[in-house]
Amino acid sequence: MNFNSQKQKMVFWLMVTILAVVSSAVFAQPAMHLVNGNWYDGERFVQRDYYAVDGLLQESYGGHSTTVDLGGGWVVPGYGDAHTHGVGNGSFGHESNQFLQAGIFYVANPNSLASTSAPAREEAAAQANLDARFANGGLTSPGGHPVQIFEGNADSHDQEGNAYHTIDSPESLERIWPAILSDKPDFVKVYLEESEHHADRRDDPAYYGKRGLDPELIPLIVQRAHAEGLRVAAHITSRHDFRVAVAAGVDEIAHLPLEALEAEDAREAAAKGIVQVTTVLSHRPTDGIEDLDGLHRGNLALLKEAGVRIALGTDSQATVVDEAQKIGTFGVFSRDELLRMLVDDTPKWIFPDRQIGQFRAGAEASFLVLGSNPMEDLTALKDIVMQVKSGIQYSPQALAKEDRPGVGQQLVHALTSKGLEAAVEQYHRMRTEEPDSWDFSEGQLEALANALIPHGMVSEAIGIFQLNCKQFPSSAMAWHNLGSAQAKSGDKEGAEDSFNRALALDPNMKNVNEELTELKNH
Repeated sequence: MNFNSQKQKMVFWLMVTILAVVSSAVFAQPAMHLVNGNWYDGERFVQRDYYAVDGLLQESYGGHSTTVDLGGGWVVPGYGDAHTHGVGNGSFGHESNQFLQAGIFYVANPNSLASTSAPAREEAAAQANLDARFANGGLTSPGGHPVQIFEGNADSHDQEGNAYHTIDSPESLERIWPAILSDKPDFVKVYLEESEHHADRRDDPAYYGKRGLDPELIPLIVQRAHAEGLRVAAHITSRHDFRVAVAAGVDEIAHLPLEALEAEDAREAAAKGIVQVTTVLSHRPTDGIEDLDGLHRGNLALLKEAGVRIALGTDSQATVVDEAQKIGTFGVFSRDELLRMLVDDTPKWIFPDRQIGQFRAGAEASFLVLGSNPMEDLTALKDIVMQVKSGIQYSPQALAKEDRPGVGQQLVHALTSKGLEAAVEQYHRMRTEEPDSWDFSEGQLEALANALIPHGMVSEAIGIFQLNCKQFPSSAMAWHNLGSAQAKSGDKEGAEDSFNRALALDPNMKNVNEELTELKNH
């Protein structure tokens, strides 16, 4: 910029100074004197006052402040979810709103698109937004889980390097590692899927999407990640996977195993300081497990006895409060312990360098005020009457219809643990008893069914598509989706009937005509 005189230069910098002062005054948060609250101290609720000054808690403050009466409510830190895929999908504002409405302030997404995680990571840095960490694409073998979720067929690789990275040797790890780091992940996710059978399944097309990394690669990946200051989370399925991950020194086990652990397994994990994330409400297929809750109950009891640190995570659209409440039914942890996991252990695991999870001078002024005591009843965790995030006060508002949590993901646990009939019963019960609490739109069941197919749950997907057709009988798309799934399962007669119903509703559906012709020719 050119100035014609010294006077113009002085005027310019005077204006800059004034603007800086005005901007500071506009965006500075007024100090709050927080009175009449029962504050959680990690063990109990204590009545006391705090000040929120510049986003931090203080025990005293000599400046001007606005008194905020907490109404005798129960004050807890914001909740944490250490395993969710509900953020970083291209609409961060909408996603952030959903989590914050539920009192969830801190989340980690252990497999995300690097391309959409980058802008979400920037938005998450804003003071009043959801705080989130992203692993970007996970590390798996060629054709390994979760490739089948992102690709339409085994020959597709459109999302490689974005949604996942495939590694089959130390040499390929060496080659791919710089690209992994270039996307600046907050941590690294590795996939193990019944790794005891890896040698037999690595090239078997029948196990496309049902295998993971060569277990011998895990120590090499952990070593590289730790050298870069990155933690490693391991997706596991079997007890053997658990042991491989622990022996390699991962930092986090991202799921409870779908086999019973032994006491020595838990002790080894505890000795290495490994954190176990729960995900009892996960959408993972659980074929052959008659008592999933009993399996989780036994494994959690072993882990607790050994002293393994537990963090809460959902791996579904159910909230982490639902996760805590579900675990509460197992009888392994007390309400006090579950509350501590939700507001202290989990947030601190996600953001270990932050002053969050407990209330003290200098801690972040981020908290929820509950209308009742969660130590007496965990349903109080949803009774949120006030929220303050980084010293910014706002009141929860009723979710707009499009912001309501989806009914589809809420059915996942019943579907995978109890079967299709139980999930359909739950759907009808929710529709009758909570019609305004959930999104019951057509796309919800469609999305659920489509998510089941890559996991090999085609018959369950057909059942959900059939439910959608009953709920939306005039939707040509609903009948088309059902027909496509029936064709995939080999039910030619059912598929033909469904395709014809779709065409009767919308004769212009070109793709249905094409699928119907192909069906008849085969």
